[in-house]
Amino acid sequence: MNKVTLAFAAATAGLMLLSVHLWRQLDAERSRTQQHKELQAPVANAEHEQPAAAQNAAPATPQALPRVARTVSPPDPYSEQQRRRQEARKRVLDDPREREQLKELTRQSIRAANWDLAQELQVTDAEHDALIELLAEHDMQTTAMTDRDPSLGYPTNDYLALRDRLLRDIADLLGPEKAQQYEVYEDAWQVRNQVQQLRGQLSPGDALTAAQDRQLLAALQKERTSFNEDMMRRVPSERRVGGRGLWDGAKLIVDSASTLSAQEQFLRQAEEFVKRQRQRAAEILNERQLRVFVQMQDQLLARERLETRTTTLVDQGI
Repeated sequence: MNKVTLAFAAATAGLMLLSVHLWRQLDAERSRTQQHKELQAPVANAEHEQPAAAQNAAPATPQALPRVARTVSPPDPYSEQQRRRQEARKRVLDDPREREQLKELTRQSIRAANWDLAQELQVTDAEHDALIELLAEHDMQTTAMTDRDPSLGYPTNDYLALRDRLLRDIADLLGPEKAQQYEVYEDAWQVRNQVQQLRGQLSPGDALTAAQDRQLLAALQKERTSFNEDMMRRVPSERRVGGRGLWDGAKLIVDSASTLSAQEQFLRQAEEFVKRQRQRAAEILNERQLRVFVQMQDQLLARERLETRTTTLVDQGI
């Protein structure tokens, strides 16, 4: 297995974890597009309702444009590097042997990320293997679709169609009830990943008990749901002009009535969400366990603050 395949496998594993979050953002994106069209409608109507005199007026004499010296921008090294990576990925996907090696690594990544999937769905080993195969093939097709035109990212209609087909295939394999259970399981992957990271950072003497593991997972999921519901109530639909997801699946929303920038709103909401998560965790974890959990949250929040500061400086042209 060559280095290109291994490197691509790491990127594919990241895409796999992000794809769940991205497809959930598509509905929000389509809503924002519709809202934009509605906002543009009055402008278009105003143009059609111009007075007749203005519509029949003779066109103004065109003004001579000033001569501007033509400049040639230097090549963007990042774009060139990105193009080379895309070409390398395409070569891997086009080679049947390389593709199969990559798919095997994808299977391993999916198994590791969803280590409790068989137990949660109560499926047989054969059913679990078949489900992993479906998920791996879906991930490979998603990667190939994105590589077809990298500028599109995840093409909305094609990606949703691919997602719908995956859910139908799972229903055909396990039945409608187990397919719904899988969707519920998948929705909680971000919280499970957070609990798994906490387990990995705790010392053996402070390891989570089985009861703590279940209670923390349930509490963080419940708090995420509560936070998202509060955000939807707090910001009416007509004032929602943007949004994005947080590391735990929390939904951050831009309020058009706020005087803060979008990034500042995201940061304030992230800080509120972290505070609520810590209160939940404090009911379950002991002092040493909670200290590690807080450190994890602080690191994630520091990244949010850095992103906010960087975006602000870019917006200000600094």
